[in-house]
Amino acid sequence: MLHVRVSDDLKSRLERAAKESGRSMNAEIVQRLEASLQSAEPWLSDKDREILHRTATQNSWKEGLRELLNALDEKPTKQPGD
Repeated sequence: MLHVRVSDDLKSRLERAAKESGRSMNAEIVQRLEASLQSAEPWLSDKDREILHRTATQNSWKEGLRELLNALDEKPTKQPGD
């Protein structure tokens, strides 16, 4: 469970957005958080994003980036026209 404090204005805006989208407040907040994280890392695949976030929380960002770079190095590169 996560508890977050927000201003009354932000709460009203989230309530309005949830109502307009037909989602619960929780679903609206989760969707917006997930979208913001994906747009911040558009070049990462879901698997690579999971590696980065898992290792970042377990170890350090430096180690997470190292593991991600190693995983990317192991992927075959796509050539134009493939």
